[in-house]
Amino acid sequence: MTEPPTSTLDAIEASERTWDAAVIGAGLAGSIAARGLARAGHRVLLVERTAFPRPKVCGCCLGPLASRTLDSIGLDGLLADCGARPLETVHLHVGRAPAHIPLRGVVGLSREALDARLAAEAVEAGAELLLETRAESAPDGTVVLRSEGRSVRVRASSVILAAGLRSHPAPGTGERKRALVGVGAVVPARAELHPDGVVGMVVDADGYVGTAPLEDGRITIASAVRAEAIRREGGAHRVVTRILRGAGLAGLVDEATRFTGVPGLHRHRVRVQDGRLLAVGDAAGFVEPITGEGMSWAIATGAAVVSEADVAIRSGPDAARWASVYRRLMRRRHLRCALVGAGIGRPRLVRTALLASSIVPTLRASALSALLGRFDPPLRKELA
Repeated sequence: MTEPPTSTLDAIEASERTWDAAVIGAGLAGSIAARGLARAGHRVLLVERTAFPRPKVCGCCLGPLASRTLDSIGLDGLLADCGARPLETVHLHVGRAPAHIPLRGVVGLSREALDARLAAEAVEAGAELLLETRAESAPDGTVVLRSEGRSVRVRASSVILAAGLRSHPAPGTGERKRALVGVGAVVPARAELHPDGVVGMVVDADGYVGTAPLEDGRITIASAVRAEAIRREGGAHRVVTRILRGAGLAGLVDEATRFTGVPGLHRHRVRVQDGRLLAVGDAAGFVEPITGEGMSWAIATGAAVVSEADVAIRSGPDAARWASVYRRLMRRRHLRCALVGAGIGRPRLVRTALLASSIVPTLRASALSALLGRFDPPLRKELA
C-alpha cells in the first residue's frame, strides 16, 4: 500500500478560507464526491475524524456497480492497483451442508487500503484534507470543526454529509426497533479453514456472519446479529463464534480476537437534502448489508452527488434536486436488499430456496445476478 494521505492544512487555516464545498467524512462516498467537485474546479474541504489508514467494520466486498462507477469517473484500474482479490464463490451455510454459489465481478479489498487511496485521489485532484477533526453542520449553514480542544467554523456553499451510520442524529432519521447490530473483526489468514477466492456466509436465527479474504491475505469477519442474542450470550464474540461453529469456521477466531461494533443497521435519513446539506452513502440511508452492496452504494452516491452539489454551488441550494436523484438511484436497490434481509432471517425459508435452486439451476443463477445488481442499468442511464 502506498503512503496514506495526511492533512494538507489545519483547522485554523481552514476557517480562514471560503469553500465551495465542505465534505464531512473521507470514506468512499465522501472522497469520491470531494474528488469530483475538485476536478470541476471547486474549492473543496474534506474533513475526517480519524487518521489513515483506519479499519472499519465492513464486509469489504465490491460488486459490479462499484467497478462500473469507478470506471465511469476515470478511476478504472484502481481496484487492481490496490491489490483487490477476485472472489469467485459464495459458500452459503444454512445448516450442515453448504451451498456453493459462483460469483462474477466481485472483489475483496480492505477499507484501510481503499479509503486511503480514494482520499489521496481527492487530494491529487485539488481538495484540501483535514484529518483527526470532528465536523458537524450547524443550523446557520456553517460547519463546526473541533480539533485539539478548539472549535472553529467554516462556511461553504454546499455541505456533503458522508460520515456513515454514526452521522445520524436523533431528529430527521428513523430506525427500526428490531434492527440488527453490526459487529466485525479482521483475523490472520487460515487457508485450511478459508480458501482464497471464497466468501463465506453463515445464516442463523440470530443473524448472519460473512467472511472474505483481503488483499494481504487476512480474513475480514462482518456480522449482523440481534442485540438480544448479544445480551443473552454475554457478548458479540460469543454469538459470532457460535454462528461460525455451525459452519466449522469457529477456528477463525480466538479469545484474543477483538470485535468492534457499529450502530443499528436499519437506518434511514428522512431528508437526504436539507438546504445546503446533501447526504450520501450510509449517512443517507442503510439497510441490512446481506447482499454486500454497501460499499458499492457509497461509491455510486458519492459519484452521483457531484453534479447536484455543483448546481447548489453555482445556483444556490434550492436549485439542487438531490432527494429526487437519490430516490431514483437507490429505491430499487434498497427494496431488493430489504427483501433479501427479511428472508435471510428465516433459515427454513433459505433452506427451501436453496433446495428449489438445486432442482432448477437457472433459478440460482438468476437470483444471484439480481442480488448483485447485474440487471440494474448503468449509472449514467439511471441519472439521465
